[in-house]
Amino acid sequence: MTWTPAEDMQIPVSDKDFIDTLAKGLRIVETFELASTRLTLSEVAARAGITRAAARRFLLTLTALGYMRQDGRHFSLTPKVLVLARSQLGGNRLFRAAQPLLDAIAGATLESASLAVLTGADILFVARAQSPRPVSINVAVGTRLPAFCTAMGKVLLGELAEPVVRELLAHAPPRKLSPATHVSIDQIVAETRQVHQLGYATSIEEFEPGMNTIAVPVRNPLSETGLALGISAPTRRMTAAQMIEELLPRLNAAADKLAAA
Repeated sequence: MTWTPAEDMQIPVSDKDFIDTLAKGLRIVETFELASTRLTLSEVAARAGITRAAARRFLLTLTALGYMRQDGRHFSLTPKVLVLARSQLGGNRLFRAAQPLLDAIAGATLESASLAVLTGADILFVARAQSPRPVSINVAVGTRLPAFCTAMGKVLLGELAEPVVRELLAHAPPRKLSPATHVSIDQIVAETRQVHQLGYATSIEEFEPGMNTIAVPVRNPLSETGLALGISAPTRRMTAAQMIEELLPRLNAAADKLAAA
């Protein structure tokens, strides 16, 4: 059997049905985290875990198809990749319903509000309302961040069974991203169990020093995709206690509205 990154908790695919070439081609696209990302052939090969020769063939094929552009030694994505996400991001009813809620939260709190789903061991931002005030990290729709140290990630991991969480963390081992990052799998799993009971999660400078986040799950029984709503704020503007007291009620109200959408 071939293990596929339990991405959406799909059943493992047998070797005869798994198209390795397609998987590698998609992995190449995923190595480009932002639209502005420019990578060399060697960097793509290293990130995708394939040989330089294989990376070259994939990159040239993607370039010929219009999904990639080449500028000297560097490759970058073209806007054509949006075609791959258009039907999901534009056609998903819950994603559309979330945007006005996020806009209202950002307008009222002056902090960034986001909606994310779990993809493998990462969270993927599917809707976003940016704070009108300066922030240190640039996050846009389509950005991926590790789940284990982010509030929305913890919430989404908390909705999964413990063996599934352990499997995800085993295939994407936690790593130190800040002095506050927890990397013990046992500790992370225990926290996801607590998060599930509490109904919310916080990330206090675990992903980035100086940045705090709080998140809640959107428990819509009709949705096959787990969703999390979160608000991020610099530590100088919002402590963990303040987030729980001032932002959690607003997040819960928005999650209830979205769950009923």
